[in-house]
Amino acid sequence: MEQGSPVTYVAFDVSQRSISVALLRPDGTLDEERIANTADTVRRLVGRWPDRSAVSVCYEAGPTGYALY
Repeated sequence: MEQGSPVTYVAFDVSQRSISVALLRPDGTLDEERIANTADTVRRLVGRWPDRSAVSVCYEAGPTGYALY
């Protein structure tokens, strides 16, 4: 990622069956959604991001978050 390029911040709150996702876009827009806690669903979510180098992600570091990592 280039210095000063716009970044989308993503937070995952992981539970056994679902993942709450919050995206803070460079323009200040906040999007929230809940997805199933499956590898395929996470791949589809990430596949929707046009420039993955401009995304900064964090996740809950509890016992259900380690598989996501």
